[in-house]
Amino acid sequence: MEEDKFALVEKIIKDIYAVFSRIAELRSFDIVPVDTNFRNKSPVLYLENCLGLESWCIKHVYMYCYSEIMDRYCHKGRRKVFKVSSVNADRMIKLLNVTLLLNPDLSTLWNKRRMLVEKSMLDNYNELHFTRLVISRKPKCNDAFAYRRWLLDIIFADKSLQITSIRDIINEELNICTQASDRSPNNYHSWNHRMWFVNKLKTLENPLFDIYNQYIKEYNFSEQWTAKNVSDYSCFHYRQFCIRNHYLLNEESWKKFTTNLNLRKVLVKILADNVYICRKLEIIFHELAVNNELIRFYKHHETLWYHRRFIVHEIIEIIYEHFCLTKSNGVLVRNTCKKCTYDEERQKQAKIVRYDTNCMYSSVLFNVMLTHEKKFIEEMRTNLDNYADRHEKYLKFVEGLHHVM
Repeated sequence: MEEDKFALVEKIIKDIYAVFSRIAELRSFDIVPVDTNFRNKSPVLYLENCLGLESWCIKHVYMYCYSEIMDRYCHKGRRKVFKVSSVNADRMIKLLNVTLLLNPDLSTLWNKRRMLVEKSMLDNYNELHFTRLVISRKPKCNDAFAYRRWLLDIIFADKSLQITSIRDIINEELNICTQASDRSPNNYHSWNHRMWFVNKLKTLENPLFDIYNQYIKEYNFSEQWTAKNVSDYSCFHYRQFCIRNHYLLNEESWKKFTTNLNLRKVLVKILADNVYICRKLEIIFHELAVNNELIRFYKHHETLWYHRRFIVHEIIEIIYEHFCLTKSNGVLVRNTCKKCTYDEERQKQAKIVRYDTNCMYSSVLFNVMLTHEKKFIEEMRTNLDNYADRHEKYLKFVEGLHHVM
């Protein structure tokens, strides 16, 4: 009976490997719940570029593959490690494919795949396709995302990479992140990977690639996503990342971005002497308006109020920047002068007078922001939203506005 079981497992491994010959076409992998092998057929299923495995054989296949990998290829104490060569690499790859598809949270086995890639026994692009299968079933698999980042570092290190290949990689990577986030709410790993990937794109030196255009696409995508997933703080964190990227847009990209947005022209006139601050205020006040509508429509969502804290904090930081102030240990002081000695710096900070803070608190921008927040808190308090009180406490005791609230 044991020999029959082993023969069946070997056939399953062989069938899966045969399907992997179409790795570029495969889109997803999943386990199909089937209690027994009543059809007396192979449990490996392949339909419409999707790979499946019937559940009745999972335990036997996994233990068989995992045990052989650990016994033959993983170091144990002083035992001599079985060296991988081109002769036995195929066997190891077959075992790794099955084991990681069934249980991808094994860092040791991902490291084995890294070793095979370094020895040119596995192709970088095929490995990206393999991790796509893993993530399709386990969208929160951090090891799979980490492996993708390692592969992308190698691929982008190739200076001869063509712009068409770059665009294909970008589309594929962002689609995988979107699908993973869609399948698993509050998926920190997919949003964190997406943030890493956009930062990686910043390092590309290809003159045909426009990073600013990518910023705009991601900003628009994040606005649509957050509007539909108002309780997912991970995507709002990514939204904040996109907002900060927009501070860096060049003139041409900024004009393209603002074409379809009705940003507040009054702010431009008030702060026309500082284009950088104008841009930051235009986009952050637009974000505040979007947040207003979301909170009014989706009541009692804590994530939306947390995101509002970020928006208000950004506005206050911009005001501090305009008045050359900074907060140190809860106290407003002047920005540090690099030419001053430590004693001179302490003396200047000690001499900050009430006039400096009064100028800030009496400014048009600060009063517009404060009045708007007071009215909005009162409006939501009337609608019995308890988070309005929490937001008021945040403004008082975290942002230090207790004396003006």
